[in-house]
Amino acid sequence: KAAEVLRFVVPGRPVPAATLEQYRGVPAIVNGRSRICASSAEGERLRDTQLQQLGAAFADGMRRELSLRVTVAVVKRLEVGGCEGAEFRWTAGASPDGGSLQISLRDH
Repeated sequence: KAAEVLRFVVPGRPVPAATLEQYRGVPAIVNGRSRICASSAEGERLRDTQLQQLGAAFADGMRRELSLRVTVAVVKRLEVGGCEGAEFRWTAGASPDGGSLQISLRDH
């Protein structure tokens, strides 16, 4: 069975809207690191195939919500502070409008 996502962890503070507005229309290379906490439907440790499914679901969600074609380059098991899940390193090429993309990411 696929893993069930419980919460999305976003460390740090968001960049203020006024700062992002300055970057509207500025090209940007798009990449990132994301972490997802999840649990197995069976209550067991997530299997490698489930971690890969989380990566695929993340990429699909970014495509549907933000029209980004994400390639997940690395999927690592994450076990921090009671959170089990996956950490992804990903890329989505370039965007002609980095400010608008950042605003969309922040708003989602």
